[in-house]
Amino acid sequence: MMDDDRFGFELGVNLVNLMGAPYETGEAGLVVPLPDGFFGGNISDDSNPLGDRAKIVPGQGLVVTGVLPPGQTNVVISFAI
Repeated sequence: MMDDDRFGFELGVNLVNLMGAPYETGEAGLVVPLPDGFFGGNISDDSNPLGDRAKIVPGQGLVVTGVLPPGQTNVVISFAI
C-alpha cells in the first residue's frame, strides 16, 4: 500500500530502431530518463525482451546497453515518485 503522498506509474516504453541494422548503444548505453526522485524502479519480466541489457539505474532511469535490434522493442517499467 502506498502513502497518499506517493504516486505509482506503469509505463510502456517503445524503443524503435528504424536503421534496418542493429544499433550499438555505446559504452554509456541508451538512457531513457525518469523523473527526478523516482524510486522502486522495476522492469516487468514478462515484457523484457532485452534481458539483462535493460536495467533501471537509480538517478538515471531506464538504461539499455549492448545492441538494440532493428524494429520496435517494447519494455514495461514501473516506478514511483
